[in-house]
Amino acid sequence: MNTTAIIFPTGTQLKEMRVIGSGSKETAIANISDLHIEGYSSVVMDGADDNYNVSLTNGRGLYSNLIFSNDNNHRNISFLHMTFNNKRSTTSLTGVSNGRSFHFDNASGALITNEEPIQVYTREPVVNINNGITSFKEFNFDQISGKDLRVYGNTSLSVFMSDMYTFLNHISISSTSQSPLAVSPYNEITSLSMHFSLQKLYSLPEFVRLLLLIPFLIAFIFLLYIKPKKVGSVPT
Repeated sequence: MNTTAIIFPTGTQLKEMRVIGSGSKETAIANISDLHIEGYSSVVMDGADDNYNVSLTNGRGLYSNLIFSNDNNHRNISFLHMTFNNKRSTTSLTGVSNGRSFHFDNASGALITNEEPIQVYTREPVVNINNGITSFKEFNFDQISGKDLRVYGNTSLSVFMSDMYTFLNHISISSTSQSPLAVSPYNEITSLSMHFSLQKLYSLPEFVRLLLLIPFLIAFIFLLYIKPKKVGSVPT
């Protein structure tokens, strides 16, 4: 998974983090809070385990919500491995460990270990799943509308902004899939028709809803102030 920005929610508590610095030197710290990461151009993320799970759900504003978990090991320990790509600057990590502030410069990566699922907000994440299982809730595409879909194999997708229902794009599936609906032939006309509902409208971020109202407000003002001229009677 790739992203251009990663933010940990306020109040996040993490059990342990290993910071990888210059020369592949590792520094371990425990009981972390208020973690902030800056200076990178992009971040590559994974669960550092072959059996990890990641959930991609609605977030806030331009950021999607990712939750890393692992319920396939005996201790239910969750991992988040991050590799930082730098272009013009170096990556720095700041936060609090056991009540004391810490600061790391020139970090190339970090591995977080936690007893609870790890939640992060990511900007325009790109997700690539190889030989895995991808589950879509209430998937909407062509004839598969509002149904759950499970994909076995390779899946690639990206999310623009936080709304998973509206801004999920660049979906590529190279695998087998299962859906409650029977397979139906592709129809170009019906695939272009969009399923729009009031529920999906309210799922949009607030500022997007305001932008959608602007054309209607302009039309209302135009009709309100532009009145037809009165035509007087012609004298006989």
